[in-house]
Amino acid sequence: MIGTETTAITLDQFVTDNEHLTKRWHRWLTAHPDAFNVPCDIYDTKTVGGLIKHIFIVELRHSQRLTGQRVATYEDFPGASLDDLFTIHDQALTNLRVFSAETTAASLNENLEIQTLSAGTVHASRRKLFVHIMIHSRRHWAQLATLLRTHGLKTDWPQDFLFSEAMA
Repeated sequence: MIGTETTAITLDQFVTDNEHLTKRWHRWLTAHPDAFNVPCDIYDTKTVGGLIKHIFIVELRHSQRLTGQRVATYEDFPGASLDDLFTIHDQALTNLRVFSAETTAASLNENLEIQTLSAGTVHASRRKLFVHIMIHSRRHWAQLATLLRTHGLKTDWPQDFLFSEAMA
């Protein structure tokens, strides 16, 4: 476990931010069910639901890598409803909380070999992979907010990390 006194943002703070942002999106998407089927071409997805699936499967697969689990494949998750997709996120969040609570400074520097779908095999430290999960999700949520706004579906909260505590 990493010491409690630090000048950096902790892993747990990043996980909590991800959790708050995702809960906000879940509430919003539940209130705006038509948004799920809005056409979307981000990362070759066909709909907003497809992009959400991509966000959560990436979170889950990488969180499984961080915690030493068998890594799921995209084929393990055929079509899914909104609630099914958010269940995938909940699994990833559990993994990220375990990783955050149990990792050591030495473990964060360990390099992993990662088989990606878009870039082949890459090598990255556990620290870099963790940060990638956080940035990847937030980046796609921001893209999604812009896309939905162009379809007349505006979210009602700021998307920036600065405001994450306001989203709780």
